[in-house]
Amino acid sequence: MSAIFFLPSEGGEPRRISNPKPPTFDRSASFSPDGRHLAYASCTGRSSCDVQVLDLSVAYIARGSARRITSQGYLINGVTWRRDGKSLIYSASATSSLLPYLWRAQVDGGRPPERLEVAGFLAYYPSASLADDRVVFQRNWHNTGIFRYRLGGSSEPMIVSSLAQYAAQFSPDGNQIAFESNRSGGAEEIWVAQADGSKPIQMTHNLGRHQGSPQWSPDGRWIAFDSEGEDGHWDIYVMESDGSRPRRLTTEPSDETIPSWSRDGRWIYFASDRTGRFEIFRMSPGGGAVEQVTKEGGYVVYESADATTLFYTKTDSSPLFARSLSGGPERKVLGGVTARAFFPVADGIYYIGGRDDKGQFPLEFYRFSSQKSAILTDIDNAGQGLSVSPDRTAVLFTKATALGNHLMMIENFH
Repeated sequence: MSAIFFLPSEGGEPRRISNPKPPTFDRSASFSPDGRHLAYASCTGRSSCDVQVLDLSVAYIARGSARRITSQGYLINGVTWRRDGKSLIYSASATSSLLPYLWRAQVDGGRPPERLEVAGFLAYYPSASLADDRVVFQRNWHNTGIFRYRLGGSSEPMIVSSLAQYAAQFSPDGNQIAFESNRSGGAEEIWVAQADGSKPIQMTHNLGRHQGSPQWSPDGRWIAFDSEGEDGHWDIYVMESDGSRPRRLTTEPSDETIPSWSRDGRWIYFASDRTGRFEIFRMSPGGGAVEQVTKEGGYVVYESADATTLFYTKTDSSPLFARSLSGGPERKVLGGVTARAFFPVADGIYYIGGRDDKGQFPLEFYRFSSQKSAILTDIDNAGQGLSVSPDRTAVLFTKATALGNHLMMIENFH
């Protein structure tokens, strides 16, 4: 949990000024021009925040309770006051990966927040001048594309745009690729393209704030994915491979995310934090009872090719663990996997390891028989996800194609 603290300018002990009750946390604090009000983002989830304003005495003691002036439930990155003290500007997006815009809200709550189109998207951390009508903000460029590595050959771009695409997965017959992207300019959605990256088609359409983590069923008829609802929590869905009949499987008031299929198609594995931390669970793709599989943490999971073992990480990037489906303790297999990027096959595991001293991420193959890894190639700026073609001639991975920050300014802002 995070809260807002005041630190005396002359030194001394910090003093707590906000008291959020878990799981709520507070961030992005900003003083009003006269110093008698504090604005900040109060969040109930990873990407569900609203702006609160707290009145302060001359001694900077809270006067009463904070009042909420927005009701969007968006991810907020930065809050600043206009120089007249009557309105606030903040950066907000519906999810962590949706394009953030600048918004303006009246402190008295007299009208709904207004999106500031003049700033464009990818706008973060605004700061308003107290001397004139200028607003500065940070624009972050982080475009990612899906690349293909030909085993024994080289890497080439496969699916790219001016925005982001990642988490690519080959279909079981190798003829199509499912991936997630915000290329439509709105929410992250599930897309499907041909195996050469051509003819991308959008499969989901505003089902929730964010749709991602697509996984094909073994027979290729279904795609499981996760979706963030308007309440800021994630659930597991399945839809037909043509995008029709999306159906929600999980209904708990917790986060259920990152699905994968059992090799026989009878189960969908997923991560859930319903116990207080993420563990691996499974359920039938038709719905029904949920079964907990891990008890020491679990996040990204795949069943082994022979359906006897689960391989899983405990965060996005962590060591890789294994657990027999017949029972017994977990064991560590690999020292580190980056950004959900591992894929088990019959005789080993393809994975992206940690960044090396040269800033490269190694694409490696761990062979079960020797219990050793061999580097296949190096990747700059590796991103989320990894998939191997059924004939094992190609590996799909995500790579950042444009990284950077720009300082932007709006003059004569009204």
